[in-house]
Amino acid sequence: MAILRRTSDTLELHLPADALIGRGDAYDVQLQHRESSRPHAIVHWSNGRWLLRDLGSSNGTYVGNERLKPGCPKELREGITLSFGTPEEGYQLIDASPPTALARQLCSGRTIAMQDGLLQLPDDSAPQVSIYEERDATTLRIDMPARLGHVIDREVIEVAGTLWQLRTATGPTSNTTHAAMPLCISTMSIDIFADDAWENITLQLSDGAQQVKLKHYSHHELLLILANERAADAAAGKPIDKCGWLTVQQVANRLGSTEASVNSFVHKARSRFRRNNIVPAAAVIERLSGKLRIGIHNITFSGAAKLASKPG
Repeated sequence: MAILRRTSDTLELHLPADALIGRGDAYDVQLQHRESSRPHAIVHWSNGRWLLRDLGSSNGTYVGNERLKPGCPKELREGITLSFGTPEEGYQLIDASPPTALARQLCSGRTIAMQDGLLQLPDDSAPQVSIYEERDATTLRIDMPARLGHVIDREVIEVAGTLWQLRTATGPTSNTTHAAMPLCISTMSIDIFADDAWENITLQLSDGAQQVKLKHYSHHELLLILANERAADAAAGKPIDKCGWLTVQQVANRLGSTEASVNSFVHKARSRFRRNNIVPAAAVIERLSGKLRIGIHNITFSGAAKLASKPG
């Protein structure tokens, strides 16, 4: 199992197959220093090696003394030192072996890795939950009072009053050896195509090295409305932090729907991005004080997509 050791206090963190690194407790590796970004970087297991990629952070990601170019993967080798934004956020990769299943305590960030096909929470001495490999060694099952069945990657469970996030060895993909690098919201572009009636809206996502095409779903109309608003504000010269915001009620009015439906579309969009290995999926639609905007800033339009609202 791969292990990062934090140089400031020697805390050891086991790495899942795709580990998001950033400031805040939502990340697999939780950075603390104000010089680090949210999100900052991602480390990912692909074709039998660990790759690190900066996600457009403000103050950079370093491998040794080398600052990484945003979006460009860098292979990591055992013993290498890493830093995120500042040398005070320093880590060393002390084990570069393949990923294994693990659990991360959300309040502290500490991890517990599966050993010999078994993971027990909150610890081995007083287990309340058991997670174990099935005979094929690729499927995990969970045994706890309120839950019995297969483990879902990134699901959160409560054990003894504490929340834990479960990670499978394969992450969101089906094969750890040939897993593709995730697409990152902060560095990718989106081209949105819509037909004349907005009844077929497709998304083409790219980071220059790989592409993902998403066929039409109902929540794509929400993304199209938000994308048009962000593009219009940018064209008008608004500062980037002011671009693209609409209230939930404004979005509902443009959709001809309700605020509850808008919130449902937000959840569906994030879930679909997560299933397609786009990270962090929650950032595809940003929320701030009752307002929404699309989190992707590099936007192009095709067909009849560049309209403020649905035709007709």
